[in-house]
Amino acid sequence: NAEERSARNFAARKALMSQCDMHDLMWFDLDSDTRMRWFEKVGENAPSSETKLKYQRIQEAIRYWDKEHIRLS
Repeated sequence: NAEERSARNFAARKALMSQCDMHDLMWFDLDSDTRMRWFEKVGENAPSSETKLKYQRIQEAIRYWDKEHIRLS
């Protein structure tokens, strides 16, 4: 029913938010040199790699869902 679906969706959003919080905690604990090296691995001029490909796919998903959110608003 709709109430159960709403509760599942709420739990899924909370789980995702918790994962994002964990990512933020780890990311902001890194020093600036480490962050810079990571961006060099995934930047436009970086050689192709699995990490770069995953990063690009995530960026595409973020752009898609941002547009979808705006469209539905």
